[in-house]
Amino acid sequence: MAARYRVVYYRTDSGREPVAEWLDGRTSREQAKLFWALERLAESGFLLGPPWLKKLDDDIWEVRVQHGHLYARILFYERTKRVFVLLHAFAKRSQRTPKQQLHTARARLMADWESHAE
Repeated sequence: MAARYRVVYYRTDSGREPVAEWLDGRTSREQAKLFWALERLAESGFLLGPPWLKKLDDDIWEVRVQHGHLYARILFYERTKRVFVLLHAFAKRSQRTPKQQLHTARARLMADWESHAE
């Protein structure tokens, strides 16, 4: 199936892409599973649904991936129709998404939104 959505990395003012950097630090098997989930997101968007997707607040969603003992989360938002921005990624250690992780994603969302406002 062809991608119907664009999935892009959030980029800092200095040009860093934190989610890409985090993905680079994963094992090749973990990367394969994570990229598989991101490809499904690009193909299906929000129709991907549970257990792969969960809405965390009004704007932020998470892609949920489990591989062995890794419980990975990639937080994103929909910048425009059919464009998802990957804001933050982390390995989850508890049932709930830690507030600091959500705070980081929210700050990046605001920075991205402001840089793309017309």
